[in-house]
Amino acid sequence: LAWVALSLVILLHLDIHPDIRNVVLLGTVLVPLAPVVNARLPQLVFFLKKRQRRSVPAFKDKDRYVAIDCEMVGVGPSGKRSALARISIVDWDLEVVFDTYVQVMDRVTDYRTHVSGIRPKHLKGPNAMNFRKCREHVAEILRDKIIVGHGLENDFEALRLTHPEDLVRDTAAYQQFQRLDSGKWKSRKLRDLVHTYLGTQDFQTGEHDSIQDARAVMQLYHIFHRKWEQSIPTRTMN
Repeated sequence: LAWVALSLVILLHLDIHPDIRNVVLLGTVLVPLAPVVNARLPQLVFFLKKRQRRSVPAFKDKDRYVAIDCEMVGVGPSGKRSALARISIVDWDLEVVFDTYVQVMDRVTDYRTHVSGIRPKHLKGPNAMNFRKCREHVAEILRDKIIVGHGLENDFEALRLTHPEDLVRDTAAYQQFQRLDSGKWKSRKLRDLVHTYLGTQDFQTGEHDSIQDARAVMQLYHIFHRKWEQSIPTRTMN
C-alpha cells in the first residue's frame, strides 16, 4: 500500500503530459486500490499543486518576460471579423504593466460582451486609447521581450504586430499543455488548463477579463518554464 501511494505521488509530481499520466494512473497497479485513491487524490493533487506554485523562484532574467491577453469585438456586416478592444500586459510577478481599452476604427457590429466583457461605454471617451498610439506603445513594451500568451497569433493579428518566433511562448501550442486526440496533439482551452494546473474552478465562468487571463497564462508558464526554456536554442536567451 505504501509503495503504491508513493508511486501515485511521484506520478502526480512528474512533468509529464496529463493524458499520459492518466493512462498510467489507470493501470492495473492502482485498480485494486481505487477506493483509497479516490478518497485521497484531491488532497494529494491540491498539496502538490500548492507546492509547485510556491516553488517558482525569482531569477535574474525575469524582466525579459511579459504575458499578454487581448479582448476582441466583431466588426463587418456579420460581426465575425475581430478588432482589438482591450489589451492587458503583466510581468513575471503578475503585476500589471499596461492595460487599456482601445478605440475601434471600424463600426462595431458585435460587442461579444458575454465573452469579451466589452460594452459601448468602454470604447468611447478618455478610457479608450487611439489604436495607432496603443500599437506603438505596446510594440515598445514588447521589444526584445519573451512573450507568454494563449493563442498569440490572434493577439498579434489584432495588434497588427509581429514578434520573433523564438521569443514567443504560446500555452496553446506547447505540447505539455495539449491533449492527444486521434493521434494528434491539439490545443486546449485556457479555462481547462487553469482548472487542471492551477486548480481554479471559477475561471472564465462568465465575461472574460484580460488582466486575469494574462496572469493565468504567466502562472501556467511558471510551472514549466525551466523545461520549456531548455527546449529553446541557447541563442534566444542571450
